[in-house]
Amino acid sequence: MESIPLAEGDLRWTFGQSVDLGAIREIVFRAQDQLGRLAEVLGASSGWVSSGLEFGIYPAMTIIDLRAWVESDNLDLPAFCVGVTPQESPDDGPRWDVDCDIAVRCYAQWDCGMHAVEELPTRSYDSPETAAAALLAAATWLLERGTAEPVDSWRRRDPGCASAP
Repeated sequence: MESIPLAEGDLRWTFGQSVDLGAIREIVFRAQDQLGRLAEVLGASSGWVSSGLEFGIYPAMTIIDLRAWVESDNLDLPAFCVGVTPQESPDDGPRWDVDCDIAVRCYAQWDCGMHAVEELPTRSYDSPETAAAALLAAATWLLERGTAEPVDSWRRRDPGCASAP
């Protein structure tokens, strides 16, 4: 996977060629601002290359999603994740899936990755505008949840691995 910062990419990669770029850009950059605020509050970085929302290019799958992770180098702290992924169905036409979660690193003897401790249900949208609005709503939810309680409290929510080794 290749990661390209939002500012260096083209929103049509994710939202399609016929999208109203002005409207989508405004909404997506508002989501970017929410994620930046969360990263600032947490003293964390946002995105694989620390640029906030980033395009993830998956050449073998011909999919380019738009995604961000707000996370610290401290693996004891949670990761706040949000993304929009285009889908194409021969029966239903184009749609966009928006996903969002707060996850903590596994502390089991055999690390299985991240455990979601709170999430919004993944939803599909049939227009790029509603998908962008859902991305903004999810980023806003992450900011609200990420600042509602102490950042170290998320670890206690992991039912499988609640304590450090």
